[in-house]
This record gives sequence, C-alpha cells and structure tokens, in this order.
Amino acid sequence: MGVEGERAAAMACDTPGGPAAFAARARAVAERHGREVEALHYRQSFALEELSPTDPDDIQRANDLGYELAHRMHPDADAVVVTHVDGRGSDGRGGKVHNHIIVANHHNASGKALTDYRSFLDRPDKGRTVTGMDGQAHRVHQHGIQSANDALMVEHGMSVVDRLRTTPKDWELRREAFSPDSLDRQAGDRFQAALEDKRSVDRDHLEEVLDDQWLNLTKRARHAAEEKHADPQPVPRIELRSTVSRKAGTEMWTLYIEELDHIETKRRWHRKRCTAMSEDFTPEGARLFFNYHSKQLQQEQDRIDHERSTRQAEGQGHGLIAVAVDTDEPGRDRRGERPDHGSQRDADLGRRSGPGRHPHRGPRGARDHADTFADGRPGDQ
Repeated sequence: MGVEGERAAAMACDTPGGPAAFAARARAVAERHGREVEALHYRQSFALEELSPTDPDDIQRANDLGYELAHRMHPDADAVVVTHVDGRGSDGRGGKVHNHIIVANHHNASGKALTDYRSFLDRPDKGRTVTGMDGQAHRVHQHGIQSANDALMVEHGMSVVDRLRTTPKDWELRREAFSPDSLDRQAGDRFQAALEDKRSVDRDHLEEVLDDQWLNLTKRARHAAEEKHADPQPVPRIELRSTVSRKAGTEMWTLYIEELDHIETKRRWHRKRCTAMSEDFTPEGARLFFNYHSKQLQQEQDRIDHERSTRQAEGQGHGLIAVAVDTDEPGRDRRGERPDHGSQRDADLGRRSGPGRHPHRGPRGARDHADTFADGRPGDQ
C-alpha cells in the first residue's frame, strides 16, 4: 500500500500517527472482515500550466484538492493524501504535481466495504437498489472517479481531461493491494497493458496481444541474459479463460498465470478470478476498452478515406484541366508541352497501396495498421 513518505511534498492523513498507522489499521480491518482489498489507491495529477511543482502554494493547493476529492467520494472512510512533484509526464517536461490518494476500504459508519468509485467511469451496469426517504426503492448506478474529479475541478476553476481520449483505468486503484513480487500483480500489469493496446478491439485480438506480449518479453529477457552471459529468466505465460455462471448465466473471466518456480516438467497454473483483480478485467469492463479502440480505429480510417478522396478529386481536377488546354497535336498543350498527370498518378498509387478500409475487422489488418494511430492514453502519472 505504501507511498514513500520521504518523497512527499505535502501530506494529509486522517489517522493519528501518520501513513504507517493508517496502513496498519487498514490491514487489520481488512483481515478482520476477510477482505482482499485493504485500500483504494487513486492518482490525481495536474497540468504544469495550472500548478507548478516549484510553488509551495500550488503544492498545498493540490494536496487540499486531493483531500477534498477523497472525502467527496468516501465521506465516511479514512484517507491519506500524499503529494509528489517528481516523475515525468508523457510530454517530457519533467515532474508534475500529482496526488496519491489512498482510502481505507472500510465505511466507518456501516462497517462495510466501499462500493462506489472503484472504476474510472460511471458503471450503470454495476448499480444497486437503495431505499429512499420516501420508502421507495431506487436504482443507483456505481459512480466512477472521473465524474467526481471533473465536478471538483470545475468548481475550483481547473481544467478537466477530454473524456473522448481517456480510457478507463481501474487496475491502478487495486494493484497496490497485491504484493509487488506476486504473480497476481505481474499478471494484472500485463493484462492492463494488453487492454490498453490499440489492437484490442475484441476478445480475439486481446488474446493475440497477450501472445505477442509474451513473445516480446521473452526476447527481451533473452537479450538481457546474453549481455550478462547468464541464463535467461523465463517469462510466465498468461491465458484468458472463460466460464458461464450457472446462476446468472453470464460469462466470467479467469486469468491463468504459469507457475515457473517448480521442478516438475508438467505445466502448472495459478488462477485468479478477474473480478477479484479489477472491474476492467471483466467482460463488461473490457468492452469499454474494445469500444474505445474501435472508435479510435474508425475515426482514423475515416480520416484516411477523406484524405484519399481529396487526393483523387485533385487528380481528377488536373486531368480535366489538361483536356481543356489540349490542342491539335495529341498529348501536347498550347505551349507545346505535355500536360502533367502526376497528381492523377499519385491518387492511383494512394488508392492501390494505401491502408485497408477496415483494419479493425481482421487480425492482420489491425496488427498491420497498429502503428498508425495515436494511443490516446492520459500522459499524467
């Protein structure tokens, strides 16, 4: 669960005794109630244009915003907010002010585990029925982090991330609950990376990405071993398998992680239910990623089609001009020079050798055009 206290530029903690006491209490409460998740871990970052990592007032403001967000989401749970100014954003401009918001997975009033704000986006499919003040039952959907953070930022005059270019990330909230050296965390990190891969537009492509991922990691391990003149470290395989719930009749996913620390020749697998790792690792959660990548691919294909149509129109226009200025001698204009059909040639070449019309419909097309598209992932830590 730990976030290094010595790196903290600012800190706020509900538990007397600081982060160490907070962590000890969260662990004890989770063990007492038999919960796998001790705390929820959120990351909140700010643009350099809004909060400077060298301004003490900006750093304190970030910490205050993080603490307010923690208790807006979970008013009856203990929280610790640690503000850092190190790290590096995707724009390469150095560290940004960012918060690590850790909330104990325990509702102090009811004694139950926290249910809301466990996914990036609102999840109507994960709602629950509650009884209102009028005695009537009401359906309430599970709230996501983005809506709460966006509302808070707007209230304080801060900018918000463009929703269309943001993919949901729930694994970051839960990964701290798993041991850093465990197979579960390794599998979760790799599965999250596979979900975020732009080629993952459906389950078949997701499994192909997992296979490619294993091959690439194995090659890297082999090259690293060759440089050190040592034996390569084996990389465990990951397989996604599904079953159908007899009660609900819904599909359930399980990750199988290969165990390598044994001497038997027969392959052994460690299993982990996807629902116990992240909401995004379920069929419903993964569908959000699939839809996002499909939309990005379609937008890029529309752009390519538009550019090709524009080139063809320009080429046809040049051809008409050449015909209009043609004279008695075939193939020459009034100045005695041959008309330039280069634009039409370029359009023809683009039509023959350009990207396919539907790269997301088949494994080959999606893989061939993977490098064409922007990732769309948030660059903040």
